[in-house]
Amino acid sequence: LLSTMCAASDFNELVRKVPQGANAAMAIDVSRTLKSPLAKANGWDKKLQDGGADRPLYLPPEADKLLAAAQIDITRDFTRDWDVTLFGLTESIPLDLVARLEGGYVDKIEDIDVAWLPSDAYMAKAGENTLIMQAPADRQAVARWINSKKNKPEAMEISEYLGVALAAIN
Repeated sequence: LLSTMCAASDFNELVRKVPQGANAAMAIDVSRTLKSPLAKANGWDKKLQDGGADRPLYLPPEADKLLAAAQIDITRDFTRDWDVTLFGLTESIPLDLVARLEGGYVDKIEDIDVAWLPSDAYMAKAGENTLIMQAPADRQAVARWINSKKNKPEAMEISEYLGVALAAIN
């Protein structure tokens, strides 16, 4: 979105785009996962390509890496305050196409194109081959994230313990 291009195969670049305050994360190397015996036995690669409803997780077919981060409130039965999902892609996907396919529309926040999705999320490009989706669809939270990346595009905003855990996956 506001920084240099993100290589789809680099979790370190995806981590730099996570908003401040995340205290939980999940990372999936899609291409390696689809090569696993479990994925092959269940035909996950075909379900991903066919858009099947019984796939284990929604992913665009172009997804190479997925990094999900959230702010979880442990004092309120682990409810989520917000979550973001970053998709590292093998090829770029236009936001207007995403909005049209999901029944949403393209809007602007802080002069940046974002897609509002009826699933209560905003999606934006976070690099040529990277999409970021934030839920719930909170304009002020998206604007704060955009401004933080304008001011410090390379800053790591996640906690040290998540940074250590995510660094170990590479």
